[in-house]
Amino acid sequence: THIILTSNVAGTVFHWTANLTSGNITGFSADSGHIINQVLNNLLSTSGIVTYHITPKVGSCAGTPVNFPVTVTPGDSVKVSITASTNNVCAGTQVTFTVTPTNPGTTPIYQWKVNGVNSGTNSTTFTYTPVSGDIVTCVLTSSIIACISNNPATSNGIIMIVNPNMPVSVTVAASQNPVCAGISITFTATPTNGGSSPSYQWKVNGIGAGTNSSTYSYIPTNGDLVSCILTSSETCTTGNPASSIQYPVSVDPNLPVSITIVASSNPFCLGSPVTFTATPFHGGTLPIYQWQVNGINVGNNSPNYTYNPINGDLVTCVLNSSIACPLGSPATSNTITMVENTGLPAGITITASSNPFCPGSSVSFTATPNNGGTTPTYQWKVNGINVGINSNTYSYNPINGDSVRCIMQSNLACVTGNPASSAEIIMSGTLAPIVTFTSCFDTITTVNAKPIKLKGGIPLGGTYSGPGVNSLTGIFNPALAGVGTKTITYSYTNAANCTATKSISILNLPSSILNCGTPITDIRDNKVYATVQIGSQCWMAEDLNYGTEIPVTQDQRDNCIPEKYHNPASSIQHPASVYQWDELMQYDNTPADQGFCPPAWHIPTENDWNTLFANYINNGFAGSPLKYSGYSGFNALLSGARHLDKSWDFQGFATFFWSSTSYGGIKAWAHGMNEEDPSVSVYPASRSNAFSVRCIHD
Repeated sequence: THIILTSNVAGTVFHWTANLTSGNITGFSADSGHIINQVLNNLLSTSGIVTYHITPKVGSCAGTPVNFPVTVTPGDSVKVSITASTNNVCAGTQVTFTVTPTNPGTTPIYQWKVNGVNSGTNSTTFTYTPVSGDIVTCVLTSSIIACISNNPATSNGIIMIVNPNMPVSVTVAASQNPVCAGISITFTATPTNGGSSPSYQWKVNGIGAGTNSSTYSYIPTNGDLVSCILTSSETCTTGNPASSIQYPVSVDPNLPVSITIVASSNPFCLGSPVTFTATPFHGGTLPIYQWQVNGINVGNNSPNYTYNPINGDLVTCVLNSSIACPLGSPATSNTITMVENTGLPAGITITASSNPFCPGSSVSFTATPNNGGTTPTYQWKVNGINVGINSNTYSYNPINGDSVRCIMQSNLACVTGNPASSAEIIMSGTLAPIVTFTSCFDTITTVNAKPIKLKGGIPLGGTYSGPGVNSLTGIFNPALAGVGTKTITYSYTNAANCTATKSISILNLPSSILNCGTPITDIRDNKVYATVQIGSQCWMAEDLNYGTEIPVTQDQRDNCIPEKYHNPASSIQHPASVYQWDELMQYDNTPADQGFCPPAWHIPTENDWNTLFANYINNGFAGSPLKYSGYSGFNALLSGARHLDKSWDFQGFATFFWSSTSYGGIKAWAHGMNEEDPSVSVYPASRSNAFSVRCIHD
């Protein structure tokens, strides 16, 4: 304690001693000054009233002791201890530590430490999640200042025991799977970290079953799902309770096993081998066969058995099935009693795949032997001549009237009529259609000509094919076919599915070079025609003269012959050629078609005619320049026409030209010119009239 003595005498020198009933307190030597500041240490353990004797050395009070009593309070120390809410805990568990202090004072300071590292807050409790081996302590700093020792004080250390969490799981296994229907199956649960007293809850299809046991037995149904829930008795676990996967159970049905056997021949020929064949029912993938003859095991493990029987032999077969759940295995087959035959007739029949047949098509013949044995031989004959090979089938392309038969030689020892001959088959090739193909189109053309509609194939309803031919439409496109000779084929298939064909060649020449105003040669008949350029169009400057002349009294027909009429009295330029409209158009109503015009030329449409007339104002004035007496170079000859009543008229006075534009079903547009009128008439005329034709270049 500090003792502060103050003297009111200047220059006073103090000297003091202290006496106790027992023991001393350190004094001090001497000091001078007005104030004495001295620390007195109580060296004794005694408490009570300590009297200090203060004796001044100078002044009026020199030598006179002054008693200064001091009360000594017994001293004490700071202490602290801690406890844990729990120890020996599971990993991840929070633990709370509580302090018990001694002499903490009113405002103590608590410093918690984990492994010597400051943790927590200034509190009498500390909560955290420990790991095994952690050492927890607390340092208390008391707020008491006087008469206190061991401040700050450190508590006891608590060593934490932390147990790891053990993952809990369970697996189940079946005593067998698949299992046969009606058979009990046992499931066994294997726990992981189940503890000393785990509990089990079995489930079948999600519904509780069984008892608290590591095994469960029952009679399952196919598709059952078996699982087990394990509740571990361990203290520190994860995933507890744990559920196994659902174990699917397969239940195989109990299948009845049976077997039947047949003999390759029975009755049989003595000395000839007979083969027996077994047919298992529910035999499995690896069945076992045991053949028996008269109750004695023979043969080997095979579905077939061959031997030379004798009359009265009893043949059976015993089948052991390899399926999982057999009923009636091993099974015994039916019994075959062998009967010896001493006179089997050999025979053979043959059939044809088609008869009547399509000539040129292959026909297959099949022989069926009777009592032919295991290896009969065959000799085929056509019209008595040996053909084919040693086979029960023969194929070739027959012709009408062929006679086909087969000779069979049996290898049985007891047959009669060996070798045997089949009945003959007379082949009838009457199904083939008769096809003709006439060229009802130009067979000489150029690659720049218009597409040609193919016709002339008889019977109707067939198809055309070849280079540049669209088989769906029957159109030949010279540009697609290319230069050269092209073979066009007409194919017809009749109701008997027989097909016949005929072919025609088309000569497809390179594009002709047109120099309008100079003559052109029709490559089909070598006739030469003058041409004239009028505006944007190139026209023939004379009438078309193509085809074969027929009498004027006969109508032109759709007979694949280009027909024309001549007026015998005509003397202008060349005999006037006139055509009925349908003949000219080759019986095709498509405007701008080539018709009877040369390749790369076509019969003018109404638009073509109107374009021509527009060069001379219109058709009301175009007649004068277009006639042979005009200046256009068109040179329309007034050659007259053949009317539908088969009479000629207007020769030397008028002429008429066809348009390729039809008018309804029986008429087409036509244009007329006469000697006196400067115009060109436009009217729909009967197609049965025969008029002149002028062609225009494509």
